Amino acid sequence: MDRKNVLIVDDEPTNIELLVNILKDHYDIRVANGGKKALELANKEKIDLVLLDIEMPEMDGYEVCRILKRSRDLEAIPVIFVTARLSDQDEELGFDLGGVDYIRKPFKRSSVLSRVKTHIKLYEHEEMLKDFGDALMKQVEAEVAARMRSESQRIAQEAILVQQAKLAEMGEMIGAIAHQWKQPLNAIMLYSDAIKYALDDEISEESIKEMQKYCSNITNQVDFMNDTVNDFKNFLSPNKIKKEFSINESILIALKLVSHTFKINSISIEINEHSKVTLYGVKNEFKQVLLNLLKNAKDAFNKDQKNKKIEIDIYEKDGAKYMLFRDNAGGIPQELLPDKLFESYITTKGEKGTGIGLQITKKIVEEHLGGKIRAYNQGEGACFEIVFSS
Repeated sequence: MDRKNVLIVDDEPTNIELLVNILKDHYDIRVANGGKKALELANKEKIDLVLLDIEMPEMDGYEVCRILKRSRDLEAIPVIFVTARLSDQDEELGFDLGGVDYIRKPFKRSSVLSRVKTHIKLYEHEEMLKDFGDALMKQVEAEVAARMRSESQRIAQEAILVQQAKLAEMGEMIGAIAHQWKQPLNAIMLYSDAIKYALDDEISEESIKEMQKYCSNITNQVDFMNDTVNDFKNFLSPNKIKKEFSINESILIALKLVSHTFKINSISIEINEHSKVTLYGVKNEFKQVLLNLLKNAKDAFNKDQKNKKIEIDIYEKDGAKYMLFRDNAGGIPQELLPDKLFESYITTKGEKGTGIGLQITKKIVEEHLGGKIRAYNQGEGACFEIVFSS
């Protein structure tokens, strides 16, 4: 098996030497004594994990991490921050920027090895899930191309398009789940280490209480991971039973599936529920509409744009039920308005877009949920207005 490449970034030669001695028997090591050199190496070589000092001159570790996460080619590389001191605010900032863990100075050999091994394994699994999702998409695209050669197979084409859209969402969610699991897995590892160290010491009533607390925390993290999987499983369920459901609750469930993706991309989402609105239909189909609109908005934002925001308004007016989905991503090209945007294989995203997401959204809203959807530009972005008759 190929040895993985670990990049150590620190302006202190002593710290670099210590980390190299701990890791050199297990990994191929790259070294940078500052942020600029680290970014050069990351862009030039394949890096599987970064150990990143926070306090460095010229460019601190947080800024290096911020730049890495803005790069489509480098954003998936796990970053473990290395620091001598750490406040709750520092820890929160590091995780918000996309860091996966912290290692405190002075270094403990077993702790460094354990954390690096864990996050490289998680990175490998995430890459495998991504490859699996890409393979699924290629397989479906090949089938679509074959079926579209014959007009007589129009009905089959529509079914494949729906499946392709759902697989696209599945690939997105697989990546989101892999990200969401990083922190609970890390927490479980930390609590397990704490229990192991407590057992090495003399067992006292206080240490027993501590271990009970750690076990309870592990249970909470496992419950969170289990809930994530259940949400994902429910989205993929073929259940077509129609029933009454809450628009707001469905939005919250859909957001749970992809929340990490939006957090990493610094996109805030605001839900304004002006009145309790329910719909009658297949809840999973409505959730697919939401996920299609969320993905469409995410891809429309420029990666370096500041204050990225999505607003969702829910209300009733004159006997009809409304959902307005707005972003500030710059708007829709006028030549695609009002209806061309919803046609087959129309996309504004270049290679990032398949051109079927909004077509499927319109089909579900109008043919399955009895509503109407229209798109227009408003303020600094696009607005999708969905109206359901009572």
